[in-house]
Amino acid sequence: MNFFRRLYLWAYETVKGHYPVGTLVQFKPRVGFDGRVYWRPSGVPRRNSIGLVIDGWRKNVHPMPSGVINKGSVVLFDGARYEMFHWELEPIDGPV
Repeated sequence: MNFFRRLYLWAYETVKGHYPVGTLVQFKPRVGFDGRVYWRPSGVPRRNSIGLVIDGWRKNVHPMPSGVINKGSVVLFDGARYEMFHWELEPIDGPV
């Protein structure tokens, strides 16, 4: 990807909270300090799977109105929808 494409994806993700619809992404799960891969309890696609961003999501973590808001992208992997955080994904290309 060229510099301007990466800048566009970074700015879009920073402002909107998710990658643009139609972006191809690769699933790269987090690795801890001990070298183990941390999996999510709800089940995830296989490591290095390629998916398509179809939407964004937001959830209020704290019950107060000014609470912390988690956000990320809804990604389609092998016909199943997953709500993924941006640090679990690596963009491959921009919107198709």
